[in-house]
Amino acid sequence: MKGQTKLLTVLSLIIIAMIVGLILFGAREVNVSVNSDFVSFDGMYGKKLYFKDITEISMKDTIPRYDRKIVGSYNNKTMKGKFVLQGLGESTLFIKDRKAPVIYIISDKDRVIINYKDAAKTKELYDILMSNWKK
Repeated sequence: MKGQTKLLTVLSLIIIAMIVGLILFGAREVNVSVNSDFVSFDGMYGKKLYFKDITEISMKDTIPRYDRKIVGSYNNKTMKGKFVLQGLGESTLFIKDRKAPVIYIISDKDRVIINYKDAAKTKELYDILMSNWKK
C-alpha cells in the first residue's frame, strides 16, 4: 500500500508540474524574428509567413470579435492560439493586451494578429514589418 501511495503522489506531482510548465510556456510573449524573406513567430502556435505571400499588413485599434477558440488560451486581456474571427475566419492570435493597437498580417492562407503590452513595441514591430514587405 505504501508503495502505491508514493507512486500516486509522484505521478500527481509530475502531472501538476507539466500542467504548470505548459501554462507558463503558453503565457510567454511570442518571439518574432524578421528578415528580408519572412517573419517567424516562435514558440507555442508559432509559424513562418513569407513576405511574398503576405497581402496585407496593417495596424488597427481593435481586433474582430471571435466566434470560437479552436486551441489556445484566452482571458480578459490576452488571447494566444487559433481562433475563428468574424470576417477573417481561422486566425492565429498573439494578443497581450486587447486594448492596445494590434498588427494584422494577412496572406491567402494565414492570418496572424499580434501585439505587445507596450504599444511602442507593437509600433516598432509594425515599422520593421513594413520596411521588409513589398520591397
